[in-house]
Amino acid sequence: MSVRPTISIGRAVPVDDQGRFTDDVPEWAGQNVFDANPGVIRHLKDAGRVLKHETYEHNYPHAGAPISRSSTSNLLLVCRVTKIRDRLVELNQEINWVPGHVRDGRFGQWLAGARDWSISRNRFWGSPIPVWKSDDPNYPRIDVYGSLDQLEADFGVRLDDLHRPAIDELVRPN
Repeated sequence: MSVRPTISIGRAVPVDDQGRFTDDVPEWAGQNVFDANPGVIRHLKDAGRVLKHETYEHNYPHAGAPISRSSTSNLLLVCRVTKIRDRLVELNQEINWVPGHVRDGRFGQWLAGARDWSISRNRFWGSPIPVWKSDDPNYPRIDVYGSLDQLEADFGVRLDDLHRPAIDELVRPN
């Protein structure tokens, strides 16, 4: 048995990691969702299920991944920013920002309005969570790492990328 990163991807929508429809949608299985749009819209119109259709061109913030889609994780970590927001705003005033307008500009405004947010995303560009969970029910174990040095000590490699898929390679005996 081994200890692996504790993320599992659930299928919230019938789209794979490459942005293609799965066999759950036989009419468009294997087709990229963006390429399938005209056929899907035509199908919905033919079925009388479209009230209005418009196309909007915009930049798609996919950060190198083919598509952003809903997903699930068996680990939910929420950063309770609202509990510490006032202190963050206070400490931000002590930082020597270069350029100086950052403190009270866009970053300072974001900080003042910061809300709680989930950091346990399993998207490639999400925040990696350094938690490994044993897959052996006879030897349950959860390891939480606080530094690159700790990861290196347990896995024998020094990481320079803490994101998926590179982090998925860190597997060791339990």
